[in-house]
Amino acid sequence: SYLAVANFNNGSSVIYQWTGGVFAAVQAVSTQGAYDWEYFTIDGRHYLAGANQQSAGNFSVNSAVFQWNGCRF
Repeated sequence: SYLAVANFNNGSSVIYQWTGGVFAAVQAVSTQGAYDWEYFTIDGRHYLAGANQQSAGNFSVNSAVFQWNGCRF
């Protein structure tokens, strides 16, 4: 099981993996005012969409969709 945490402060959002006792950080993703993450599948492929809201007051920022490659998004 995984948990993606959106970091609204510019920098990195973190994806954690449940290890049976705790969530351990497994991947940092560069984000800009991250607001939300959504997981979905299409044709058996796994995706994680990260919604970026703003960067230093600039609301014209891109969001991203990441595809699972078997080890990371």
